[in-house]
Amino acid sequence: MAEVRMFIKMFMKKRSVTLGLASLIGFYAALIVITFTIQDYIEKDHWFLNTVNTIDLVVVLIFLLETILSVFGNGFSYLYDFWNLSDAMI
Repeated sequence: MAEVRMFIKMFMKKRSVTLGLASLIGFYAALIVITFTIQDYIEKDHWFLNTVNTIDLVVVLIFLLETILSVFGNGFSYLYDFWNLSDAMI
């Protein structure tokens, strides 16, 4: 079990994983800004609203998985750090 935890801990600290999560945050922020900007025009477009809702769900699940893997890899001490806890809360 210790090997699995160490593997997950090292995996979550990889540069590609970190950059991927940062890119996802940027993409999601841009999507929110675009959605709020054109909200009046898309209120009746059910396809666009369903697509945005699906993307919302996928992004939340990815960040939930990130938090679960980080807590598993680092133990509950991961949540004792203020920045990690605020990341998990958001």
